Amino acid sequence: MAVHDDERYLALALDALCAQRFRDFHLTVWDDGSSDGSAAVAEGYAGRLPIAVIRGAHRGRHFAKQAAWSHALPAPYLLVLDSDVALPPEALERMAAALDGDPGIAAVSAQARSFTGRPFGAAQAFMEDLFFASNGDATGNGRWIVGGCVLLRRSALEGLEVRADVGEDNDLSEKLRARWRIVVPQDLVATHYGVPTTLAGVLRRFYRDGVRVRALLRAYPSARQLGNVARLAPLPLCLAGMAGAAALQPWVAAGAGALLAGYAAAFLAASRRVPARLADRLAGALTFTVGNVAFGLGYLREALRGHAAVMREPARPS
Repeated sequence: MAVHDDERYLALALDALCAQRFRDFHLTVWDDGSSDGSAAVAEGYAGRLPIAVIRGAHRGRHFAKQAAWSHALPAPYLLVLDSDVALPPEALERMAAALDGDPGIAAVSAQARSFTGRPFGAAQAFMEDLFFASNGDATGNGRWIVGGCVLLRRSALEGLEVRADVGEDNDLSEKLRARWRIVVPQDLVATHYGVPTTLAGVLRRFYRDGVRVRALLRAYPSARQLGNVARLAPLPLCLAGMAGAAALQPWVAAGAGALLAGYAAAFLAASRRVPARLADRLAGALTFTVGNVAFGLGYLREALRGHAAVMREPARPS
């Protein structure tokens, strides 16, 4: 577990580990130069968890995750857990059993679902439910791991390098799928507490997604999916609406607005099989439509770079 200024949610993640039915584990926490009491919170669990807390200078998320990986005690499996994600009590038991039962599985991933008790939480949870529904099949085979709550087979990591520019989760998924199975059980759901709670935060989340997706496609052209292409539509429609308003051409602005409304309606139609309250469904459609304007900006920014800003560090298996 890599930690940076996560005092607000860290206890929730650690309490969930205390409640696990599977007990044969050791927790390594790398504190990435936190300015709050995160390290002290983790150290306070020494009597409840087999835990080691390592304090380091602030070097950033990617370095902290790699440092936590490299300092973890040798074991056949490696759990990567974000410090704001709370696993259900049966999670480690089920994950370990899946890896024990099938040597062809490299990763078993829970689904980190946004906490619905906070602003924008229900809307983001609905969008995540749609992603989860499309990420796996009826047998549990998945395309993408959820890096904030995934159990990995150490032997599957040997010789791999993880690229930060495309997103560690995406890069690792692409590399593992070439030789191994990835399992994402539909009913294994963790709670993600540290979700954006303001519109600005949601837009930043979508913007980062756009940057990562464009970088991913540059590195792995075969990863292109229709869903990500469709996410680019709101940006030109929004720009067209703004241009129509600025040019005093109301019909252009109205047409762009109507197409954006149609986009939201198409999202509702595509997600009709995902169970949700009507209010959450509508909020999800609106958030998805507005957020993808920021997604398009991030995608465009990365596309204009013309090259990948590659940052690599080895995923050390021991």
